[in-house]
Amino acid sequence: MEYIRRWPWIAQQEWHDVLFMHWPVPYDLLKPYVPNPITLETFEGEAWISIILFRAEKSRPRYMPSIISYPSFLQMNIRTYVHFDGEPGIYFLSVDVNRLFTMIAAKRLLQLPYELADMKMEHLQNQLLFSSKRINQNHSDRKVIVKYRPLTNKVSHRKGTLSYWLTERYCFWMMFGNRIVKGPLSHEMWTLYHSELDVSMVKVFQSIPQKYLHNNPLAHYAKSMVAYLHPFEQIGIYKR
Repeated sequence: MEYIRRWPWIAQQEWHDVLFMHWPVPYDLLKPYVPNPITLETFEGEAWISIILFRAEKSRPRYMPSIISYPSFLQMNIRTYVHFDGEPGIYFLSVDVNRLFTMIAAKRLLQLPYELADMKMEHLQNQLLFSSKRINQNHSDRKVIVKYRPLTNKVSHRKGTLSYWLTERYCFWMMFGNRIVKGPLSHEMWTLYHSELDVSMVKVFQSIPQKYLHNNPLAHYAKSMVAYLHPFEQIGIYKR
């Protein structure tokens, strides 16, 4: 983790059976969803959109015993890649979870685009089955079903590679009104493995034509990660 954090971490969460799915997307399609003055990033001239799904466990504030952690839940987020003030990060386009309290609390505290979904994650011999369907009636046709089988060969993961650019990001950027806010994170570097996929998606992000979100994304798998959240930082004020 490269970036020095202003304040010690205040909460932690474990991520398990993490699947990253990545697609290159034309810059002009994604730019309208990233608010000024946050800058949409590209890798070798291409913007990227990713779907990350995982099981969250042992979510709790610092100093709280793990035995009384918040119950486990599933999450699927859609994100793109941005920077501001010289620091790369991610920008959430949507976040789906399968616990109502998680959705309500995150919307109020983080002001991120959380939605409730009916989700399942099952272990089937040597592969996992993940499914998600939005509960919101306005988006009830949004569905994702993914079977993924982690392979034993590791991803070549170092500075300058696409996998590093996509995953080694330690903050998320947000706009609270006209305030530019950073959500700092810290965790170890990812250990990533290649993965075989069988993907079925319907209207995952309606503003991106389905031809770009095809069924053969770049895929990475990680068994687990412990992540730490630091206090939010207001970096500036955007004067429109």
